[in-house]
Amino acid sequence: WIKVKDTSVKYCHADIPTEVAVKLGSVPKRHKALERYASNICFTTLGSEFGQKEKLTSRIKSILNAYPSEKEMLKELLQNADDAKATEIYFVFDPREHQADRIFDDKWIPLQGPALCVYNNQPFTEDDVRGIQNLGRGTKEGNPGKTGQYGIGFNSVYHITDCPSFISNNDILCIFDPHARYAPGSTSVCPGRMFRDLDAEFRTQFSDVLNLYLGDHFKLAGCTMFRFPIRNVEMARVSEISSVPASDRMVQNLLDKLRADGAELLMFLNHMEKISICEIEKNTGDLKVLYSVTAKITDGDRLKRKQFHASVIDSVTRKKQLSQIPVQQITYTMDMEDSESNLTTGLVCNRSGFSNMEKVSKSVISAHKNEDIALFPRGGVAACIS
Repeated sequence: WIKVKDTSVKYCHADIPTEVAVKLGSVPKRHKALERYASNICFTTLGSEFGQKEKLTSRIKSILNAYPSEKEMLKELLQNADDAKATEIYFVFDPREHQADRIFDDKWIPLQGPALCVYNNQPFTEDDVRGIQNLGRGTKEGNPGKTGQYGIGFNSVYHITDCPSFISNNDILCIFDPHARYAPGSTSVCPGRMFRDLDAEFRTQFSDVLNLYLGDHFKLAGCTMFRFPIRNVEMARVSEISSVPASDRMVQNLLDKLRADGAELLMFLNHMEKISICEIEKNTGDLKVLYSVTAKITDGDRLKRKQFHASVIDSVTRKKQLSQIPVQQITYTMDMEDSESNLTTGLVCNRSGFSNMEKVSKSVISAHKNEDIALFPRGGVAACIS
């Protein structure tokens, strides 16, 4: 079903077996069709490759040791979405084995199985696309106002998957492939792939890949859908990141944990107002909302919250010294209601800056000045009032 636009392309004789043709350097037709969407060519003719580099899979393995609890993984994704100014997030468990005909190539097949999908209503910016590729230095490194705008914490998703991917604004598809094993054209130098400007032709030719991102249940334009295919027993056997398979049960436990903390988490986020936990019905493909919690906040308080966040971001971007950071304090109430009709009202107070610099120890002041600590003086407290 693949159409190749380029008329100058010469084809292999039909009697030559595919394996032989590929071994001799022929390009599979599917890969030829993908070239139009590739965004970066990862080779250069100058000299030959040389230099110290750490094996990506070992680097990720050490990050997972630093973030040992997969429980934090969903909080990281929640925090990232909040930093991107998203107001809604959905965590969706999709237990289906998807059809695997119209896919990039056979290496991709293992990724068509069960997955955790995470959707939020903000697209990626160019900075986010750059930042999420940095290991240990997200664009948010210089930006503590973003607790995790796709910084190092994003890598905690490797607790459950070997090949995370996302589609943003319905026109850019990014695939991380640290083993250079699943994505077409992925190499140890470029361990992943990005396809841009996905047109109708791409969508038809690779429809079984695009169906993974649940576009029939969620509006993808102006939004982001992550997909984390669950590391099954076969994948775990050959994985250099983790030899422990992640089970459906494990993912469900993560979602249960999030369900228990949901209302509390909403109190300290800057933009998020709704968290939903869903599951796709295995046989019918229907979307079932298992739990959701919504924060209601007045327009006035919403504005206060935005301005507070903006002032934090401003102090950070302008690299203000501790004594220059304005003391800001906001207090607001928030009504939280979940899908089980539990109503909670919380009184929340956030504050930034030091009101009395005399009390701040000299060593903290100089460490902040020399950027030895990339932290920001802010804190928050919430009390349940009804």
